[in-house]
Amino acid sequence: MTCSSRASKQGDYKFSGEEKLTQALVNLGSNQKTKVYVLSGHNEIPLNQMNTWKSGMESANYEVADLNLLRDGKIPDDAQVLFIIGPEKDLTDKEAELIKTYLNGKGKLYLALGFNKDMAAQWKNLDSIMATYGIKDQHAVAIEPKQSIMNDPLTIVPEYGTHDITKKLQDYNLLTVMQLAISLNSEPVADYPTTSILKTTDKAYGETDLALLAGSDRSTNDAKDIKGPLNLGYVVETKDNKPKAVVLGGSTLFVDQFIQQQGNRDFALNTIGWLQEQKDQVTIRPREGDALQQALITGGQANMIFYGTVLLFPLLFLLVGGTVWWRRRKG
Repeated sequence: MTCSSRASKQGDYKFSGEEKLTQALVNLGSNQKTKVYVLSGHNEIPLNQMNTWKSGMESANYEVADLNLLRDGKIPDDAQVLFIIGPEKDLTDKEAELIKTYLNGKGKLYLALGFNKDMAAQWKNLDSIMATYGIKDQHAVAIEPKQSIMNDPLTIVPEYGTHDITKKLQDYNLLTVMQLAISLNSEPVADYPTTSILKTTDKAYGETDLALLAGSDRSTNDAKDIKGPLNLGYVVETKDNKPKAVVLGGSTLFVDQFIQQQGNRDFALNTIGWLQEQKDQVTIRPREGDALQQALITGGQANMIFYGTVLLFPLLFLLVGGTVWWRRRKG
């Protein structure tokens, strides 16, 4: 029998079956699933490369479907959230018009940018949608010489802003990892307050020479680059303090290859839980199999374990038992 577990701050594990049972009962008690759509057609990350994320969504009672506006012609009426994850190409004018009309109503947006070395010239409509909420794509890639992974300045461990989405991640010291993240900024817009939830250290900078990054040359901090700290993620609310949008400067954390790193999965799902006002979905989730640790040992250590358990310990018991028997017989 296998049970699920969750790592605590102290590094031990606790049974999380009750949590999973509670979630199952909530799902059973709901007559309707929350329908969300993932946009395609602009070199976004395809759903078949985000299986873990999709599975997490489905277990939280979401129904995830692909949406290609060229084929479908409209955003379905049952769309609770529109996801645009990792677009490299810009939207068409017609697509942007459809999305803005959807967002002018009760629609909600989850936008996680991809990368295009010509984004400054080509991302007119993506930039326009972000500008609706006062968020500006600075057309620069974050370079972090301080908090990076494996000495790769493009793989960043952002610092968390103060928000319900990130509070438990901070409490459990679970880090979010982003690769090739675009620097963002916010200019106040009436009716849409924004909050930064991911940012770099002040040692980071935004590389504006994207052709340099796309080539083989190394980035250097110069006068044209943007000084840190840089913002890499925002949440947007309405004037009534209702969640409206999540905008992230990077999208690789959704990919199966990276989503299990530290807090990536919880961060990705927490932002969605916040966006849908589901406070029970802004949490730290159990990690299947975390308690099963694989020990790597040498051949010599394996021989010691074998001889100790198969020969030495049984022989020791025989000697002790024989000694006790002999003393009782003599006594």
